[in-house]
Amino acid sequence: MEEIIHIKIPWGYQKDGYVLRLKRSLCWLRQSLCNFFESLKSILMKEHIQMQQSKSNLCMFYTDKAICLVHVDDFLFFAKDDADIDAVLKQIKKCGLEMTIEDDVAGFLGVLIKQVGDKIHLPQEGMIDKIKAMGLEEAKHVTISAAFNCL
Repeated sequence: MEEIIHIKIPWGYQKDGYVLRLKRSLCWLRQSLCNFFESLKSILMKEHIQMQQSKSNLCMFYTDKAICLVHVDDFLFFAKDDADIDAVLKQIKKCGLEMTIEDDVAGFLGVLIKQVGDKIHLPQEGMIDKIKAMGLEEAKHVTISAAFNCL
């Protein structure tokens, strides 16, 4: 974290005249996504991984053997040989980043990817079912903006 952030002490632990100073980013801070991305970028560009960040798409990193696309905290890796992806993942894990590896990209970002003929369909049926199951069809939505220009 670059900036100094103070928060109120949680209820039940409050002490008059005191606040807490954060040492790390918390998931509900506007800066959290930027902090995560900067940490990820530094990991991907480390000497032993040596990925380069694309100048035209700042969420794309690549080597001569693999490509990594990043969306928030989801990554897609592409390579001609699975061993090249495995090598990159092994190096990333050595840097302390925990990952869950999926078998395919069918549910990436909660969107099913279907190819029918020469067209690609991106239905979100699973997400719609979850919203209906929770009874949230008529729920009030709230827009929360992320920090601007974090890339």
